[in-house]
Amino acid sequence: MSSAVPAGRNCAMNTFAPLINAWVGRGNFGDELLSYGLRLDLGKVATVPCATYYQPGGHPIFTAAGEGMRIATHGGRLPVRLARLLPFLDRLSPYDGLLFGGGSVLHSARGLERKSGLVERYRLARGRRPALAGCIGVSVGPFDTAADERAFADFADRLDFIVCRDRSSVDIAASLCRNPRILFGCDLAYGAWAQHSTLFARDAEEGLVGVSFLLDRRKPQPYRETALANMTALVDRLTAGGGRVRLIALYIGEKYQDHLLHRQLLGLARHPERITLHDYAGDVFATIQAIATCSHYLSMRLHGAICAALCDIPFLALNRSQKLVDFCADARDAGHVADFPDISGDRDALLAAADRLLALPPRGAGGDSRTAIHARGFGHLRDLLGAAPVPVTP
Repeated sequence: MSSAVPAGRNCAMNTFAPLINAWVGRGNFGDELLSYGLRLDLGKVATVPCATYYQPGGHPIFTAAGEGMRIATHGGRLPVRLARLLPFLDRLSPYDGLLFGGGSVLHSARGLERKSGLVERYRLARGRRPALAGCIGVSVGPFDTAADERAFADFADRLDFIVCRDRSSVDIAASLCRNPRILFGCDLAYGAWAQHSTLFARDAEEGLVGVSFLLDRRKPQPYRETALANMTALVDRLTAGGGRVRLIALYIGEKYQDHLLHRQLLGLARHPERITLHDYAGDVFATIQAIATCSHYLSMRLHGAICAALCDIPFLALNRSQKLVDFCADARDAGHVADFPDISGDRDALLAAADRLLALPPRGAGGDSRTAIHARGFGHLRDLLGAAPVPVTP
């Protein structure tokens, strides 16, 4: 690990030109939201004329009108033969820092080995100039194999810092690597809320329940069939008695295609006339507003739950993933049903959890923990980028 960010130094960095490795351009609301939040927070600690994303996907990267920070891309997906020439083709030297900018990006040996290679090429390109490299707002794991764990340890020990968004990730990272700067921060979506809290202002329509489902096509067929039947039962329960449902697709990229699942559910529903559809289509603000106008919200996706909490809307997390459990524990004052029922589990338990959600009153003025959580993560970013890097000794 380099010593690019010495503790105790706090000289203001006037300009900062980051190269950001993030899951952007993939048609995923959550990753675009947290990438936007990171840019907003970066702009508060340094002058950042341009944020450059390393090998983004083919969907547009979300940018807000008047954001004031130019967005650029570096590289794309290369054929195997050209990929072998990356050390000669990549011009990484102009960037002041390499940031792995949020999300569930640290879990497989294959991806981690690519990231380690990128760090190595970046440091080589910078030579004796400052070469800051670290993770901001990431989840670590889960790891399926010992090889995954070794790949993470190798990657982590190359970095100057790792700022995790959940407590479990801090513990996992600390148990596997020697990096002394493993910090507990927050999800980068909080940066968007901190600068644009009015965007997340709850404007609930009475009787309108938002729902975001996903169905992993890699799961066994019995799981998929049970999950689909349970989703249909949930929608029917929510629309019984005149209730309305807005199916909010948060991932329209090739990997999941939530919008196609929602159209299938619309066709299976008992009361399709009480259901409307909203698909994330590249406009993060529009999807936030689609959630903010719901009275209650059920989500299988992490950033559906996070957005509901930021909008101060009662929610039910239909997922037992550790990152969702940790988020709900961290945002203790968010109005949520703490059952974490599995979408492929017992149907009666799912329906009962939904009933408990709808019994929760509309929320009042939250904000309390939201401010504290953002301050925790932003404080780390300010301290890390406010430090004056020193040249790395080859």
